[in-house]
Amino acid sequence: SRLGSYNPGDLDALLYPDRKLFEQWAHAACLIPVEDYEYFAPVILARRDPSPQQLARLGNDPHGVLESVLTEIRERGPLASKDFEDPRDRRGSWWDWKPAKRALEILFAQGDLMIDRRVNYQRYYDLASRVLASSADPPVHIAFPPNRAELELVEEGDGAKRPVAFKAEGGVLPFTWLVNGAPIKAPPHRREVFWTPQGDGFVQLSVIDAQGTVDRVTVRLR
Repeated sequence: SRLGSYNPGDLDALLYPDRKLFEQWAHAACLIPVEDYEYFAPVILARRDPSPQQLARLGNDPHGVLESVLTEIRERGPLASKDFEDPRDRRGSWWDWKPAKRALEILFAQGDLMIDRRVNYQRYYDLASRVLASSADPPVHIAFPPNRAELELVEEGDGAKRPVAFKAEGGVLPFTWLVNGAPIKAPPHRREVFWTPQGDGFVQLSVIDAQGTVDRVTVRLR
């Protein structure tokens, strides 16, 4: 608006197909030069764990909704909100978004998805790595605990072991966590999870991301 009259098609072309701009949240919803992506990446990565309030709005199986939306886009290419069904019987106010729309916005805000293009104001979402190569995550790796670490186990009042935190960085959600080769029950769309050990000794911890990349560490529990 500060530039005065312009052809909206010229601005749209900078987003798609020229890829000179990308869309993301800054102080508001913005179109940002692609060369500035590296400055926004830390802020985007900091949003990687949805809040309990965000997850609650996705229904009874929030992680399943997130994974389903990601899988559809991964397999079918760029999709808009209208390409997803609304399973609810009734809809409320203007901002009463269906679960898939909320999932799209969460995945967009945390950088798993980016805006491929807009058609009549309708956003089409695609995997960030396909929209902007520089947005691709580094390979998944276990940030905590480090390899060969020794973790002191703490007993709760009832004698049970206090859960141990695991944290992964990089990679593409969803994650699968394994202890000694056996999957553990952990939210697949969180980068920090907790596991309750049964006793001390050496364990091998593994994480596998959506692309099949694996990282492993061996730690001692004592």
